[in-house]
Amino acid sequence: MERVDSRKTWVDDPIWRSEEFIRERLEFLDQNFPVLFQPYWGQPVDLEYRRRLEIAADCILELKYSDGRAVIPLIGILRAASKEQLIVLDEDRDTSDLGPSPGILERDNWEFYKLTVEALGAIGDERAVEPIIESIVTMGYDPHYTREAFLALAAIGTERAIGHIFDAIGAMEDLAFDRHDHYENESVIREALTGVPLDRRCVNLAISILERHENRLTRELAADALGSSYDPRALQPLVGAVRNEREREVRHAALKALERLQRDLTHSSCAFTHGLEEVITALRDPELYVSIAAAEMLGNYRSEKAVQPLIDCFEDLGIDVCLRSLAYIGGEVATSYLIGKLGMADERHRLLAADALWCSEEEEVLVALLESISERTHNFGSRKMVWEVIKSIQYMAGWSDESQLHEKAEGALIRLLEKQDPMVRSFAVTAIGRNLIEGSCFHRDSCTEALRRASKDADRNVRHIAKWYCSNATDIVRDPT
Repeated sequence: MERVDSRKTWVDDPIWRSEEFIRERLEFLDQNFPVLFQPYWGQPVDLEYRRRLEIAADCILELKYSDGRAVIPLIGILRAASKEQLIVLDEDRDTSDLGPSPGILERDNWEFYKLTVEALGAIGDERAVEPIIESIVTMGYDPHYTREAFLALAAIGTERAIGHIFDAIGAMEDLAFDRHDHYENESVIREALTGVPLDRRCVNLAISILERHENRLTRELAADALGSSYDPRALQPLVGAVRNEREREVRHAALKALERLQRDLTHSSCAFTHGLEEVITALRDPELYVSIAAAEMLGNYRSEKAVQPLIDCFEDLGIDVCLRSLAYIGGEVATSYLIGKLGMADERHRLLAADALWCSEEEEVLVALLESISERTHNFGSRKMVWEVIKSIQYMAGWSDESQLHEKAEGALIRLLEKQDPMVRSFAVTAIGRNLIEGSCFHRDSCTEALRRASKDADRNVRHIAKWYCSNATDIVRDPT
């Protein structure tokens, strides 16, 4: 039997589905399984046994590129492996020498189980759904052994396959012994439900589960699945869950899913359009982490209706992301509020405002940021404040959509190199150098010349930083002096 290297072969090469190719591999598996277990230790080691297992593993992997002709034989291997009947012990064998590795037989069967469910998932034939479900039950829903089986069901993607993933949630909860088991179970199901977008019928199923299922975790994971579905029909059910859901975990999951789905359905720079009123209401949720998720999301709506609720939320609860959302929304009220925070005596408020304002497109924000670290204010001595302000100006200079603001922010960074305080100069040269290396400078020649001048600065630290950036920006012509 000739081996095929998948790394050097096209997936649509006819060889993968040729009668001879499939027959040879199925015959090898049929002739060599079940196989009597041989230990890996002691003398002599049965090299032929190891070689047969390696070839069998390759056969299963290669059959994943075939079609429905391989499904029934692979189902047979799946069932045998899940019951530890693929690699078996000789009934007459003394098992005392298994000593240090009593689970090695279980592990070897599981390795073939894992390969087989992966192949069945890749083929995508619905005949594999029930046998995979049976194997999950046989293996006690243990997430350490059934992860690949759930991923295979998700890859097959039929309503029955996805329905069983949801059905398994309650059973896995009942069988979990402790919090760690609950976490592992939840992670496996979430990975399966969000890794592949649901098809139309499965979206309807997930909507029905979100709206009606009695199990809290099942509804929560349905919201997660809808958030990754790329299907606009999921928008309103998620909005409804944000508004009406009684369990905090599901409300939080619905908020995050609604945010993710709207971002996936549009360009990241487009304003959100669904659920604004419900998300504003969620700012007053009794659970703080739900309020945080709502505050983080509101900036994406770009709506001034959210400005005052965000201001009230920050004043009442001190949720940091309220300021970032206000900066995203912009406008006179939001901008004035954030600029006012730059002058507050409370350094935490100043730092949060400086960090949030990097995404503003307002020229007055640039002026206010520079003023907040000028020699005329008591804030000048705060190293944190200086760094947060210069970092925000760096982002304005590197990524602003407004070309005028982009240019002015870059010019402000260059002028900061003339300040008396070496701390300000060192931060400014770092900001210019980062934008230069990232290729986001507005005037590359001006930034290059600024770095060259800074490499001769009176302060040793400034010189060192400037020279490093000069040497690492490959297209800068190095000054021989």
